[in-house]
Amino acid sequence: MSRFDERAEAAAVDQRRGDQDNGPSAAEVRVVKRALATQHQKLQDDVSSLEVLLHANPSNPNAPVEQGPPLPGDPSFDLAVKFMGRVADDIRAVQAAVSRIKIDKDDKNVLTEGLHDLAKAWDERKYAFATPEPASSAAKYRTAHEFERDAIPALKLLEIYFPDLAEEDES
Repeated sequence: MSRFDERAEAAAVDQRRGDQDNGPSAAEVRVVKRALATQHQKLQDDVSSLEVLLHANPSNPNAPVEQGPPLPGDPSFDLAVKFMGRVADDIRAVQAAVSRIKIDKDDKNVLTEGLHDLAKAWDERKYAFATPEPASSAAKYRTAHEFERDAIPALKLLEIYFPDLAEEDES
């Protein structure tokens, strides 16, 4: 199916689905999947690099957890802060791609708002990590968790679009 056909098919389902039991159409799933794949590899690479910089992946010998995260003044520290910002920017690129697709208006709003909240959570995490003042850092981490909590409706919506993914997570 050509991109034009997919867009035309998605446009045909622009009106709100009356029966949520039917779920999104195959065309809607395809356009959402394509939008979510925007910069997927870059996002994955940035998160992987961040795990190494923070020594946060016990299965990766380049990220020994026992070393703990880098301390301020260490070049890895500044690079970790930079990569946290990159992750937020990668998520914003996905959000921009989702904002351009033609799917149910309410679903689109939930997804774009959820992605916005995730990007803001990474921004807050970046500020929290870079902040030397413990109380201020803790407040930023709490704010990051609040943004992540606000993104939960988008995750639940994705489980409707991709029910097989939800079943895999439960295993």
